[in-house]
Amino acid sequence: MVTELIPSQIVHLPRIAHARGGTAFDPRDAVWSFRAGVRTGSMNFTLMRGVDPSLLPSLKATLLWYVENMATSYATNIFNRFLHFFRTLHSISGNSCAKVTAVHIMNYRSALTKETSYYLGSMAGAIKRWSDFGYPGIEKDAVQLLEAITIQGNRKGEAVRTMSPIDGPLSDMEYEGVLMGLTHAYANRSINLGNYLLCWLGLALGTRPGQLAALKVCDFVTNKLADDSRSYLLRIPRAKQRGQRARETFQNRSILPEVGELLELHISEIRRQMEKLIPEATQAPIFLGKRLVKSWSPGFEWHCTGKEIGDRLKLLLESLCVNSERTGEVMNLTSTRLRRTVGTRAAMEGHGVLIIADLLDHSDTQSAGIYVEGRPEIVERIDKALAMHLAPLAQAFAGVLVDSDQQNTNRRNPIIDPRFDEGRSPVGMCGMHGFCGLAAPIACYTCRNFKAWVDGPHEEVLHHLLTERETLMAAGSARIAAVRDRTIFAVAGVVRLCEEHRNAGEAING
Repeated sequence: MVTELIPSQIVHLPRIAHARGGTAFDPRDAVWSFRAGVRTGSMNFTLMRGVDPSLLPSLKATLLWYVENMATSYATNIFNRFLHFFRTLHSISGNSCAKVTAVHIMNYRSALTKETSYYLGSMAGAIKRWSDFGYPGIEKDAVQLLEAITIQGNRKGEAVRTMSPIDGPLSDMEYEGVLMGLTHAYANRSINLGNYLLCWLGLALGTRPGQLAALKVCDFVTNKLADDSRSYLLRIPRAKQRGQRARETFQNRSILPEVGELLELHISEIRRQMEKLIPEATQAPIFLGKRLVKSWSPGFEWHCTGKEIGDRLKLLLESLCVNSERTGEVMNLTSTRLRRTVGTRAAMEGHGVLIIADLLDHSDTQSAGIYVEGRPEIVERIDKALAMHLAPLAQAFAGVLVDSDQQNTNRRNPIIDPRFDEGRSPVGMCGMHGFCGLAAPIACYTCRNFKAWVDGPHEEVLHHLLTERETLMAAGSARIAAVRDRTIFAVAGVVRLCEEHRNAGEAING
């Protein structure tokens, strides 16, 4: 039964409304779509099952305030909480809700699980605001109940505390594997310069996708130093600061010179592309979007949305197909995991909550405290048996094993280190026939150009690395000891391959 409203209670919605600093839409429509800066939002009221039609104008008017005054992600979250609220009530009673009462609040609370109990807390403020606005639909006893009960908040940081291998911070080996895979992909031209820089910034800085989407050419700053070298700086627009719009405040982040040079090259190409498309090329986005003009927010022409950047980052990183030594499978890689990794690595290096909060662009230290409180033990003891066991999971060896027949005809540029074999037996050769400047042969085992020889002293290399690691651990340098863990697993992988090769040969000869 539809509840009748007296004329003074009827809520009138405007024909045109604007998201905070964003695009226009008609609040009378059944579906709202809007964009503010680099963030998009949508609310589909046709999905609101269990809402009496008389209640819908009040619900819309309340949500409209959030769209006009709060961040799009926050407003959309409030919509989703109401969506869940009314659907749950409908599943309990089978009836549509015309007025929210204390009974509705109690029924909904009892239907929530431990994992979803915080939903009521997210929605409580919106219900109180709805009542304060004077819109019909909220009974006084509902507000009184919300003010009287204790509502459990969302438990934060579980993925960080447990070091979840699915959505928690990356381990050191996983992190190094992604960096190495990214470097190889760029060197092999599997990804272009713009995508390489996007991934690098996500890995190194842990910035949110919305921040990367909001970057403009003018945010890249170079300075010439006294020794004629150059320093590189990136002004990162702050995000999720209450009451602030996109690009109101910034944080300065230093960029490594070798990456800064690439970023300078990329930006010069962006300026060239955009100089005839926008009035001022310095206002062009560093990472170009491909959207219709009508969907852009003022001042953010040609910008991607935060979601587009997040999806693009995930697709690029997962295309590297880097395995986790913890699961033996290709890693799930998202911008959230990268942020958690930056915070965790900072905590492992001994930084406090203030530094971590600044790194992650938090307005307070509450979330940053999770990284310090839940700081995991950095490394465990690794011996030969463990290295041999985990090597297939880690898949850290990136090169190829060269058999005896190939060795007889292809022993050019051998890689030799007398530390591992007094007879100066080569461990293998460089497939590029060049000098990379890295510390051979240790760095070779994780390089895709390395050709490891079956008869090379690989077990001696493994013994050397394990002994060196044990010495560092005994000296209390656990963080330094873990630096070569991925190399240890790579060498162990070669040792296993050599054993399998020899066993296969013996089986044939036998």
